[in-house]
Amino acid sequence: MMVIGRTKGDWSAHVTAFRVIPPSLAPVLTELELVRPPVVTASWLDQAAQRLGVPITGQHLAARLRKLGWLLPLRVRGVWEFAPADRAGPLAGGDGFIELRAALVARPDLRVGVGYESAAFLRGLATRQPKSEVIVADEGTSRLQALSDFRRVDVTLPESAYGELLRLRVQTPTGILAAISIRPDGFGDWPGLGEWLRDVAARVETRQMIEALAGRAPASWARASYLLHKGGAVDAACSIAEQSPTGSGPFYLGPRRAGGHYDRSTDVVDTVVDRYDTARQGI
Repeated sequence: MMVIGRTKGDWSAHVTAFRVIPPSLAPVLTELELVRPPVVTASWLDQAAQRLGVPITGQHLAARLRKLGWLLPLRVRGVWEFAPADRAGPLAGGDGFIELRAALVARPDLRVGVGYESAAFLRGLATRQPKSEVIVADEGTSRLQALSDFRRVDVTLPESAYGELLRLRVQTPTGILAAISIRPDGFGDWPGLGEWLRDVAARVETRQMIEALAGRAPASWARASYLLHKGGAVDAACSIAEQSPTGSGPFYLGPRRAGGHYDRSTDVVDTVVDRYDTARQGI
């Protein structure tokens, strides 16, 4: 029987946390170490045990591995985090999206992805990580208590607005700007947007933006055209404006308050972006 340990806490106390590797579980633990799954379920363990010829059920394996400190509990029932040996103890890995990963494994039909500021940070647009990670759910999606620590915004976007990144559905640059245009109240870092608006606008796919805006109110189209123009993507902004449904403004980007910047070409009153336009981007 192998024992892995580490000294933790106050060095003078000489408290050591040991994790045992029983021979009967060694093949499964080796598989976990090699694969490093983002999250673990009894089904995953069951399949691994069968493949490795270990005569133990997934549920039994999960119970034993939890007791020994190799699996850590999550808020999503029946899903655990694997704590590999290089952590030298039953320590969480610090993945801010671990509960989202667990929820998506437990509920594969769940239409939830990473969006807004969180998507911008993961895609290297924003330099500041949001204090609360942002998830975006299709309208009508049930709320899960396990995801209550995330800031959730409900807005339905086509699948083209997301792309896989770090094994998660993360809004693309087009999806980020579309979400801001449709639900600007879901966005929370207007000062930061001024720093990366030009970068995100340059990466927008016009056809996908039109798909994301389809069926939306004229205000969403106007805000998208304004943001694209503000970010220097003039051709894309014009294409959006040309296909926009008719409607009378003014259309607001941000709270309705005095002192906003009015853009005549889109009929948008901007109370949040122009004031933080640190890059001095012009229309």
